[in-house]
Amino acid sequence: MAAAAAARLERGPLLHEGRHRFVVLIEETVLRYRLGTPPRRPASSTTTGP
Repeated sequence: MAAAAAARLERGPLLHEGRHRFVVLIEETVLRYRLGTPPRRPASSTTTGP
């Protein structure tokens, strides 16, 4: 676990140095999908959808 954390810390500057641009493509249904059943859903998850 410590090795994984060290690797993340080593890669971290790659996100902030240079002129990188990251593009994320997600489908609209993903934005509307509710995770978990109502008792498991966090209070901040107030997404309305199907």
